[in-house]
Amino acid sequence: MDRHAPRGQLRPAQRHPAPRADERLRPGQRRERAGRQRRRIADRRRDDGVLQPGRDPVLLRPGAALRDQRSVLLVGARSDVSQPRVLRGGDVIRPPDGTIFDLLERNNVSWADYFQDVPQGASFRPFGTTLIDPHFLPLPVFLAQAAGVGDLPQVSFVDPNFGLFGKALENDEHPPTDIQRGQAFVAQVVNAVRNGPHWADSVIFIVYDEHGGAYDHVRPPHAVPPDAIQPGQCEDLSNPPASLQPGGGAECSDNLEGDPQTSVAIAIQLCPALAADPTGPYPAECAKFDQLGVRVPFIAVSPFAKPQYVSHTVADHTSMLAFVETVFMPRDQHLTERDRRAHNLLDLFDFASSPSLDTPVGTALPPVNDCTPLP
Repeated sequence: MDRHAPRGQLRPAQRHPAPRADERLRPGQRRERAGRQRRRIADRRRDDGVLQPGRDPVLLRPGAALRDQRSVLLVGARSDVSQPRVLRGGDVIRPPDGTIFDLLERNNVSWADYFQDVPQGASFRPFGTTLIDPHFLPLPVFLAQAAGVGDLPQVSFVDPNFGLFGKALENDEHPPTDIQRGQAFVAQVVNAVRNGPHWADSVIFIVYDEHGGAYDHVRPPHAVPPDAIQPGQCEDLSNPPASLQPGGGAECSDNLEGDPQTSVAIAIQLCPALAADPTGPYPAECAKFDQLGVRVPFIAVSPFAKPQYVSHTVADHTSMLAFVETVFMPRDQHLTERDRRAHNLLDLFDFASSPSLDTPVGTALPPVNDCTPLP
């Protein structure tokens, strides 16, 4: 998926209070991955999340290589920020309206990004500063806080191991990683919250950034453009960009593989009509950032989740931003038009009732057949 591809859409999913791992939100379906291996470090990212309305929210990220969707989640789907370059030696991209981290800080909402090898949110911070930034903490700190040793922040992001320093520990479910490692990571995080003192006021969102390559018979719906920036344009709305200042949209001048090809050239590949006048008005027949992508797996885990509830409202990755903004912001605040109009996922929960602390499901049944391979 490149920066001009439709943004992923959350698939309507059956909501279970039970911890079950499952890009739009898809019912608890085991994710089988197909697709090419990513070549860049920044491609090896994914986003899921744990959120806790009230006191201790957390964002969990199991299973997928996050490229566009990581930026969708953190910057509200801004069209000129497709993939931060700081991890590959480039400039820090600072969207004009900031990231969800900035929005949380402006509203005095506590947050943290828990990581195993590299924190995902580091892409939007100057390289090296995450070593001293108290918002970026190793996974064992999260596990201890979830168990009651200290307090969890109001909003937390929990990253997998991306395998940047050794494949043996990689658990992000990106091909060819063993999916079972990713599921074990999901279970570790969910069970840590489930068995800790914060469970009674927690919501956990688990979401993938990609659909895994499987066919989807549902046509992606249209979406509200996040801003006035069209494919091939940078944040100053020039085409090609008039200025390339570090920290101000420089990413827009490069394609995602780092080749010396401008975003205008990439846009022309998508819409040849743009070649006639690249600096003129954007052709009406060209594709715009007004459509979601194929559906992706999603699941919500919470004692407030409505049992056996299926939501039929279209949601996307910025819906998690809308949830955070609705629950924690004192007034209408957002990063872009996309998250401002996104479904806020509140229909999945019943916060007016006391949380259900019963065990959602029993233990797994023993296998019926012995699948041990023959000698």
